[in-house]
Parts: sequence; structure tokens; C-alpha cells
Amino acid sequence: MNCITSPYVIKGMIELHKLHNDRRSDEIEERLREMVVAFRVHTWPANPARSANSQGSKIGDQTENNPTPPNAPLPCIREGDAVISSEEELVKYLDELEYFMNIQKSISSDACFIDPRTGKIC
Repeated sequence: MNCITSPYVIKGMIELHKLHNDRRSDEIEERLREMVVAFRVHTWPANPARSANSQGSKIGDQTENNPTPPNAPLPCIREGDAVISSEEELVKYLDELEYFMNIQKSISSDACFIDPRTGKIC
């Protein structure tokens, strides 16, 4: 039996940390949406350290309702303990995630069927 495998394994909730009004951040968010993958978005001002809305600066202070910006250039993606921030890493990460999601979609059935005994659909 042949199995399709992917080197990609989801390690935790995908979190996009993005800058407010940033084209590249918006492109990454759109690509995640197109993949139909669950993720959270945290939007930060251009300089979170100077903002009154900033909720901290240490990565260890993060909670679901009180996220802190990662110690990495924005935009970046955090998944589990991993933080992906360079343009090259982001492109590779998104490509691998898209490949993984396409495999999952190809082996998952969302088809409807007709019960041969009753004629009921789905």
C-alpha cells in the first residue's frame, strides 16, 4: 500500500503576528485564509514598545487574551515553540503548510452519499 506523506506536522496553534497597515503582513494573512487553516492574528502597531496598547515585550508573558509580540521582526508566525520570521523562512513555511493542507484535503472526504436502503441523501 502506498501512503502519501508530508514532512510537515502542525506543532500548535498557528499565530500570525503582523504589523498594522503592512502589505506583506496582509499577504501572509490572506494566504493562510486561502488555505482554510485555523490561525489567530495579532496585529501590532509599527513600534509596539512605544504603544499604549502594547501588552508586554517578553515572549513568556503570552496568554490567549494577552499576547505579547515575539522577540522577532514582524511579520512572523509562531507555531508552538517555533517562530518563523525571515522572508525566506516564511515563504518555505507557507509552501510546506500549503502542501500539507492540500494532501489533507485530497484524502478527506466531504462527499455526500445516498443511502441505498432509504434513498436519503447524506
